[in-house]
Amino acid sequence: MTKRIDESSDFDAVSYSGDLRYSQSAIINPNLWSWYERTWNLKVVEVDLATDSQTKSALHGAFFLNSRGDIWTPPYMPHIPLVASFAQGGGHHHHTNEWLKLGDSLCRLLRQYRFANSIVLPPSFLDGRPFAWANYRCELAYTYLIQFPRERKTAISSVRRHHRKAERAGYRASRSDDWQMMLACLEATSSRKSFPLQLSVPSLRLAADLIGDDAFRGYVARDSNGVTSSVIIVLHLSEHCAVYLAGGNESQGLRDGAPWLLFDYVFDDLLRAGATGIDLFGANNRSVALSKSNWGYPLVPQIRISSDSLIPAMRRTYADSIVGRALRRLARR
Repeated sequence: MTKRIDESSDFDAVSYSGDLRYSQSAIINPNLWSWYERTWNLKVVEVDLATDSQTKSALHGAFFLNSRGDIWTPPYMPHIPLVASFAQGGGHHHHTNEWLKLGDSLCRLLRQYRFANSIVLPPSFLDGRPFAWANYRCELAYTYLIQFPRERKTAISSVRRHHRKAERAGYRASRSDDWQMMLACLEATSSRKSFPLQLSVPSLRLAADLIGDDAFRGYVARDSNGVTSSVIIVLHLSEHCAVYLAGGNESQGLRDGAPWLLFDYVFDDLLRAGATGIDLFGANNRSVALSKSNWGYPLVPQIRISSDSLIPAMRRTYADSIVGRALRRLARR
């Protein structure tokens, strides 16, 4: 399932050459799915759908169920792992029709379960109509994708200024597998911003054991005294789009510009390791989004799907009814 689908195979993933949205994500990794399963007590439901043997269109991936058997997206998952593939040729009309068939099949599969939270589709899945037609709620979520090799000049001047500041202060970046030390940095940010971390040293070690050190990568920036001040954890697979999974900073390192020096190091290291780019995992929180926008890459929309509760669905049905339209006309008079 982790085989790359490229133009030399019998299938292509819509074949948008050079567009990072259509590069397979590093979360297309069953070993990673096992980590989500074991860390949050989930069950994987694998998606393996196809139209017919003639068109050769298929949809592969997975979603997760909680202990109650409801669909639940775990923390630290930017979107559900999903790949659509189509027979080469046929153009956009063919791909669109085939996707609508696959999307309908996926909706029928999802209908077997309730939603405990929402799921986000990968950036390449831009057509949410099958879900809307199946009466799911479709909303927009956002992320930033940085294509490798990147254009350094796209970053705003303050990024380069903070990087130089950290270098002058003696900070240096490197890979690390000291999960205890990295967790302390993650906890510092969690405490400062008042959000639940939901990670532990055992869970980080389990991820490294299941996924492998090359795929589950820890990076640190240390000051001149060797004290860790900034941490980034990334998912990586060669020839896939890497995923920024988590990051944290001590207050002094943040003031000294250490995160920006570390990000630069991470991007360069992933490029050398064969990554096609990196997904910065979400831009839906205002402060986080502004920070990620500093790299100068365009905002990328994603589709978030959830099930309608009964009351909102009834309100929309009423609003679209003859009575609802008549009342709105009277209100405008």
